[in-house]
Amino acid sequence: YKKITLEQIRETSNIFKKNHMNWGAFLMIGFPEETESDIKNTIQFMKELQPISFEFSIFTPYPGTRLYESANKAGLIPKDVNWTHFSHQSPQNYFMKNLSREKFDYYIKEISEFIDSHNHSLKSLIRKVINRNYFWIKHPILFLEKIILVLRIQIRQTTAC
Repeated sequence: YKKITLEQIRETSNIFKKNHMNWGAFLMIGFPEETESDIKNTIQFMKELQPISFEFSIFTPYPGTRLYESANKAGLIPKDVNWTHFSHQSPQNYFMKNLSREKFDYYIKEISEFIDSHNHSLKSLIRKVINRNYFWIKHPILFLEKIILVLRIQIRQTTAC
């Protein structure tokens, strides 16, 4: 595991925000030893960070790795594994000891819905425009044109649903 503390991540995210940097957060759940409490803490932490965007993966012990060997020895790899689902993006993956499949599916859905909502929110889209184009603040007409474009896209996406 990485030796980075949550406080270091908080400090870094604050530096990014203060300096109008475009940044995203990556999270992963589903590790064999992870508990329901761990997942709840991960969800709370991701809501606290408020990056421009999130990416999300599900733990997948790929063949040939130590994690695969460990998960296999623990009986977490099915004998009839469907290799077409064996991807860190597949919600079919489940390699946990301490959480039921039903609870795991519930948290996958909760996280996916939160991330989708966050990544496509008007606030996030405007922050992306501002952070990617910070120099446009010196040119307010161009900046407003870009904001209007983002609003039009948001309206089209909202009405298309």
